[in-house]
Amino acid sequence: LTTARNEGCDILTAVAPTENRKEFLNFTEPYLSFPYVIVTRQEVGYIEKMDQVLDKKFAVVRGYAIIDELKARYPALKIVLVDHNEAGLEKVMLKEVFGYIDAVPTVSHMIQTQNLSELKISSQLDLTMDLAIGIIKRDLILPGIMQKLVETIDEKERRRIYNKWINVRYEQGFDYALFWKIFGIVSIVLIVILYWNRQLAVQ
Repeated sequence: LTTARNEGCDILTAVAPTENRKEFLNFTEPYLSFPYVIVTRQEVGYIEKMDQVLDKKFAVVRGYAIIDELKARYPALKIVLVDHNEAGLEKVMLKEVFGYIDAVPTVSHMIQTQNLSELKISSQLDLTMDLAIGIIKRDLILPGIMQKLVETIDEKERRRIYNKWINVRYEQGFDYALFWKIFGIVSIVLIVILYWNRQLAVQ
């Protein structure tokens, strides 16, 4: 980003569009979208909602697009800025922060390749990292060319790319909504059976 701002390169192939970045970059439409997740230590349970952990500290890489979104949505959230994802995950392992927030491809790759067995993905946020191609402002031709390129990536190819990078298990919470639906259906079936048996007994 610094190199692009200083016109040291023409294209950034995977960058999240933000208002600040639009000052020096033109963007194609996003061609990939990944959910942001929370990485914690293994002993932490499933986090259903961010509101449950607003009193905790979370590491986020300095300059990430999600920082502004997190501050806007959760003003009370305690954000600790780190220089890179390794530093964020290390702070979680050392219990210096409660969790680390990043996009799922990054953290799943790190956990698997570096054998970080002490860590896990405990929650998925309803925020996504939308990746587009960024082109420096002074180039007036490349944006159109790159947009046509993005349009050639069909849904099948997008899924193939996504699945290549996403291979991770999420910590799951108990699905109470599903439980009550099943409980309701089973209850109705039992009532019908009991009623039918009683009718047979009367006959």
